[in-house]
Amino acid sequence: MADLGKDDSECGPLLFPGGETEGLKRLDTMMKKTNWVCKFAKPKTEPNTLAPSTTVLSPYLKFGCVSARTFYHDVQNVYRQNKNHTQPPTSLLGQLFWREFYYVIASVSPNFDKMEGNPICTQVDWDDNKEYLNAWRE
Repeated sequence: MADLGKDDSECGPLLFPGGETEGLKRLDTMMKKTNWVCKFAKPKTEPNTLAPSTTVLSPYLKFGCVSARTFYHDVQNVYRQNKNHTQPPTSLLGQLFWREFYYVIASVSPNFDKMEGNPICTQVDWDDNKEYLNAWRE
């Protein structure tokens, strides 16, 4: 933080530390909430609150601190013990499937993170089409 000109004491508490140990600890903590895992339904979550209603495992998955396979098998273990659970695509497992699906698509699609040069993205002339831009704003 010093390299960024910030004092650590000004940053507040570190709510989600990085690394494999922390990621696996968080996964274990979430999997112990078996009722929550079984009732998880993405449309009912609020991931942008101070106390997120999701797992907050995305950064750990993205940076390889927790593998998608470990996450998958841990969720499956919870499901095996509790036959009544939500189903994909809104279930916790369904959300993992969507994440992996888009990860695969991104790996084989040039410029997946951009509109220009992305063969699977509709090319919309936002800058020069005020009608489309206004429609998007509305």
